[in-house]
Amino acid sequence: MPKVVTVTLAGTEYTVTELPSQRNAEWRRLVDEALKGISGVLGKSLAVDNLQGALDAARGLLLESGDTILRLLCAYAEDIAEDRERIEAEAYDSELTEALVEVLSLAYPFGSLLRAAGIGSRGTPTFSSSPGQNGGSGSKAGKSSRKRTRLSS
Repeated sequence: MPKVVTVTLAGTEYTVTELPSQRNAEWRRLVDEALKGISGVLGKSLAVDNLQGALDAARGLLLESGDTILRLLCAYAEDIAEDRERIEAEAYDSELTEALVEVLSLAYPFGSLLRAAGIGSRGTPTFSSSPGQNGGSGSKAGKSSRKRTRLSS
């Protein structure tokens, strides 16, 4: 039986189900490509002998990190991909980061071991922001559910 996590992005809950092994492996390759880009930028910034050069090298990484995280989430979860435009407009970077951590626990076999060791969250995690702050509201559970309800503050 696949594992499931619940994440909240821009006031909407998404139930994300673990992908089968082959699809997880394909998604992990996307993560690997994203990390190679990050390590390349960090390597360049560490090789630079002045602060301005280091900041310039890291600028692209910082500016694109939210986009990279959302791209990875959309590649893993169809419901998130379907709402990408709304999520881009309304979600906070902190929500995206927390959601990615949960999806990583599904995609990497050691995610369960990390949780058993007390690293990361336990049970079915839900991350949310106040609907009043970002204008989002609703609930989305699974691919077939389209009903949205307002989350309480």
